[in-house]
Amino acid sequence: MEGYASASLLSGGNSSYANSFSNVQLLRQAAVAQDPIAWRYFPGANDTTPPSSPAPTAPHFFPGIFADCMGAELALARELDALASNQWSIVNFAVAGSGLGENWLPGVAWPASTQPPNLYAQAVTFLQDYLALGHTLRAFVWIQGERDAQNSTYANAYAANMATFWDAALAVFGQVPLILVHLHSGATGTHTATVRTQQTLFRNTYPFTTLIDCSDLTLTDGLHYSADSYITIGQRVSAAYVAARTTTTLAATIADSDDPLVADGRAFTYAVNVTNGGATAAVEATIRVTLPAGVGFSSGSGTGWTVSHSSGVVTISRASTATGAAPTVTLNCTAPTSVGGGSMTATMTCLASNVIAIDSDNCVTTLSAPAVTADNTSGIYIPQNATEWSNFITAEGLTGLVSVPDLLLLFDEASGNLTDAIGGLVFTASGTNATYTQSTAGWTKQVIRTINAATAAWVCSDAALPNTNTTSLAGLLYGRLNSAPTATRQVLTMGTSNPAGFQITTTPRLTVFDGANTATSSNTPAGAIRPYGWQHNKTGGSTFFCTDEEKFTPAISASVTGKRISIGASFGSNCPPFDFMYMPVWFGSKAEMAASTWAALLDGLGFTRTWSP
Repeated sequence: MEGYASASLLSGGNSSYANSFSNVQLLRQAAVAQDPIAWRYFPGANDTTPPSSPAPTAPHFFPGIFADCMGAELALARELDALASNQWSIVNFAVAGSGLGENWLPGVAWPASTQPPNLYAQAVTFLQDYLALGHTLRAFVWIQGERDAQNSTYANAYAANMATFWDAALAVFGQVPLILVHLHSGATGTHTATVRTQQTLFRNTYPFTTLIDCSDLTLTDGLHYSADSYITIGQRVSAAYVAARTTTTLAATIADSDDPLVADGRAFTYAVNVTNGGATAAVEATIRVTLPAGVGFSSGSGTGWTVSHSSGVVTISRASTATGAAPTVTLNCTAPTSVGGGSMTATMTCLASNVIAIDSDNCVTTLSAPAVTADNTSGIYIPQNATEWSNFITAEGLTGLVSVPDLLLLFDEASGNLTDAIGGLVFTASGTNATYTQSTAGWTKQVIRTINAATAAWVCSDAALPNTNTTSLAGLLYGRLNSAPTATRQVLTMGTSNPAGFQITTTPRLTVFDGANTATSSNTPAGAIRPYGWQHNKTGGSTFFCTDEEKFTPAISASVTGKRISIGASFGSNCPPFDFMYMPVWFGSKAEMAASTWAALLDGLGFTRTWSP
């Protein structure tokens, strides 16, 4: 970088910085390839073979005389000397116009081209030879990025390339502070913004790293700073080093308030605790918590902490974290609405400018389904009331698609009438040859069973029911056909005249009907408890019937009318040999579910559906 040599280039009080580091040894690779000094590595642009490794017999220092080749080093030297006089050396190794991705990655062969050579190995040797004289490495300062900003590939790979470079350097020199000067936002280069983002990404990944932004300073030509700006950069680098020179350790833990956590969107919290185990304050401590998929963030707080959230990542930071336990940070979150794989993990990273050892953990939370009854044997859901239906809808992601039913029959009665578990409506029992609380294969839940030609029926004509001539009505009956009936038998009807519903033929096949409009199944419905969905959609002018195997859409009939739901024998037809287990019913707009919603409902309840919406 360009620098300054005389007070005439500086303003105000900054003039005192000119040639002002006589107490600080400045070691720089020789500026000319023919320079007899042993530290003479400064490759030309057209070099095609690697130079021999520098092997100086003695260090060579340039106190002041090469100030015109320097920049921030001058101000940094003065600041460091004010901190502790006669103790510092600044080792400068740089090649103008070099790129991180092109020239500084370890292990890259010397290019047989006109491009500048790889510099990593030479810089490492240069520094190792100097340290061999008895010096101790205290920090790295990295000021670079303009070259990479001219190429999209190098710009987008900057964080990864910097990680490769720094991992290699750490392996050689051990953990020391790394001070990055953020590429100026106004620097020349099409991809300057990308490099800046990548530099931030690197800083957010590596502890013991400080990123200094200098975009408020002045560039003279899109690449080089003004003399006064170089002084400010040196001051900022010095301040960053002072903050990082005393190292400490941090331990961060995260714990959930609920485990297992019910996956129903409920509120819960994470508690983040940070402990400084060293003897000095941690500078610029930053904790990042990546929330599990589906977890919502409401707010976060902790005394002295700043908490923000973006795209599922919560950032927790404070300027200084004193020795000992810091105040707890509470993150207020909402649970996911799906159990998914049965657990979720919040991951946490912890960074600070002067932290050399970090212990951070993750938080694994077991997820449980909301309180919804499922059959112990089949595993199919059978929500028992409005609350369980609400839990089921939330847990299965059906909010806005499926509503809590208006009516629910459990068929749990020991005899007589059936009572609605949600709305309190009564289905009056009549006829014969129905037996209650019967076991059925593959299920723990019991059923009401009718035999072939039974006259048993359960009928509701309550005024609270919708009029099928004006209002939509839908339901889902769990049932089993036990054998073929000897004649076509009714299973369920709705309406008082020209009804809609479904029946079983002698083949046996399922026939659905809406008034005189019918459709018949291709498969026999016998052999299993299966869902029988039925819908009379007045608003949409359509019908929808389905099982787990098939769907049917006979035309809607305008002749269907009346407030009545009949289960079993009706309209002169007796019952088939059938097990009645469970049935929710929806009124009005709640009943007007699309085929895709019916599919999602059957899937969520646990049935294996073989038809497509």
